[in-house]
Amino acid sequence: MAVTIVGELSRLDPNTTIASNVVAPYAHAGYEVVVFVTVQAVRPQAGWHGARFKTMPRYNEEQQLTVVDNFGALFLSHGATAVVTHLYDLVKRPPMMPSSRTGGPGHSNGGKEYTRFQQAWESYPLHCLVHSNVWRDVHRYEQATHQFDYLLKMRGDSHWLHAAPLPDTQHAGAVSIRECMPWDGYNDKFAYLPRAYAKDWMMLFEAYYDQTYHGYTNSEQLQKLIAKTKLIPVVQVRVVRVVRVVNQTGRTRASIISPRCPCMHGIIHHISLHRRPLVRRSAGSTSPC
Repeated sequence: MAVTIVGELSRLDPNTTIASNVVAPYAHAGYEVVVFVTVQAVRPQAGWHGARFKTMPRYNEEQQLTVVDNFGALFLSHGATAVVTHLYDLVKRPPMMPSSRTGGPGHSNGGKEYTRFQQAWESYPLHCLVHSNVWRDVHRYEQATHQFDYLLKMRGDSHWLHAAPLPDTQHAGAVSIRECMPWDGYNDKFAYLPRAYAKDWMMLFEAYYDQTYHGYTNSEQLQKLIAKTKLIPVVQVRVVRVVRVVNQTGRTRASIISPRCPCMHGIIHHISLHRRPLVRRSAGSTSPC
């Protein structure tokens, strides 16, 4: 089992439950668990999402290594066979493909419509890059050892409330994702990947520059285009009983039941998505998913 953790170093949760609720259950069930932490060290100076990330920590080079080493030690102490860390800086930002934000070729109707790409943030190529980077780390490890059976792909700020489901409780012949927040595509914050589909699902940087994929406006839509083009079966998972958590500090707020919530909130949250603490809702209230 390869557990892949991607994103930016500043968004790794120091109170992470990935070790206790992902690594430990799989190791206890007899799986060889290798954790891949592939993160960008320094956020480029740019204006996108400035308010959203202004409270995120900043590290000097010595602190960066300490943070990564601490995560590695945590995963090993919970049963990981190995931890592969990849901390990288950008020499320069990858070029953006033409969009309604960047201008350039590929547009029609006086520049109001774009046949390849539409609105995109400057950070989007970096999102694609880190996924391809972690895939290359996994593949390099496989070449030196053996091939994995499954991958669990998640972000560095994933906060697991309960033990991650084991493969025999999942759809072994398909990629499993969260049903909520699809934005006309597939939720791309978490994926349970049988090895046969992992490469195509994870190589987003290559897909970003592939002219086969066009007309999408966000990462979720690109992920769905890839799945359809590569004939990847996908199951969008609902969770019946939901335990609500968290605020930006990771502290648990309350437990509730939301019978039809599709967001897997009973299993996993992404802490940096929440700008204010989530409030308790009654059992009969509408889910905010």
